[in-house]
Amino acid sequence: MNLLNLNERELREQVAAERNRGVIICSNTDRKGGYFKPANREELQGFYNSMQSKATGIFKALRSARRELREFEGQQSIEDIKK
Repeated sequence: MNLLNLNERELREQVAAERNRGVIICSNTDRKGGYFKPANREELQGFYNSMQSKATGIFKALRSARRELREFEGQQSIEDIKK
């Protein structure tokens, strides 16, 4: 249920804006899904652990991509060699 009459994209953008301002808004991806204010330390810790796990995976992917980009920077293309 969306109490703000926003579509999913608008809701995600609003949550991101609020989080950027420092507002703590938890989320979960279980059957119910949704956003919520943590009612206790355990809810906040669960959200923190979930986000940290996602961030770790993202940073690992970025590290691999950065390594590959560095390899590309050191390579010449076939077109460069023909000139």
